Amino acid sequence: TIDSERDKMLRIKQVHRDSDGGLFRDYDFENNEAETIINYMWENHSKLREVSLRMCLKIADLVKISPSNWQNLAISTCMKSA
Repeated sequence: TIDSERDKMLRIKQVHRDSDGGLFRDYDFENNEAETIINYMWENHSKLREVSLRMCLKIADLVKISPSNWQNLAISTCMKSA
């Protein structure tokens, strides 16, 4: 089973690496945006409401919506309350 947040992040990285075109193939990302999202999740996995493939896609949606402000949006919509 995959119980810890670290294990979930490792699985997310594996799925991204092994899937044809990556986890975000439908997003047409440029400039290593996919790796930026994975790295952002890795650095903040303990603060996220959930660590899941779904959360990866939510953050990817935020990047598409607002390339210059997605991190602030992620903080307000994807992070646990303080």
